[in-house]
Amino acid sequence: MDVAEFVDSLLQRVIHMEPLHRMFALWIFCLGGILMAVQASQAGEPNGFQWTRLTPERAPFWFSLYVLEALLFVTGAYPVFKQKMSNFFLFGGHEEKILNGLWVGLLGLEFLMVVSATFLTISRRLKGAPKQKTQ
Repeated sequence: MDVAEFVDSLLQRVIHMEPLHRMFALWIFCLGGILMAVQASQAGEPNGFQWTRLTPERAPFWFSLYVLEALLFVTGAYPVFKQKMSNFFLFGGHEEKILNGLWVGLLGLEFLMVVSATFLTISRRLKGAPKQKTQ
């Protein structure tokens, strides 16, 4: 199976998702939204939750969550977008290709974000503590 067939099979599964799978994706989307709301509410608090801070160590994980939310939104709203886009003459019958390109782009970006966050975490763990200078 080459990459094109694999991506096509993924797209077919997204387009023809069963109701239980859509419900699961919706719950993940809602939980991610709650996490982002907690993070936003703690942004200006001096004594807020430390895990919500957007520090250089935690930024890749939060950015991965943001991209995942966008991917889940496009996945859940795919049929609605396709129906609404068919009403516009600008797309000229290419609505499905546009949505598929958007979905594959977000999926690729999410994959790269997860790989980079994993790589950064592993490299920080292997790097060890900084050496102190002796005088």
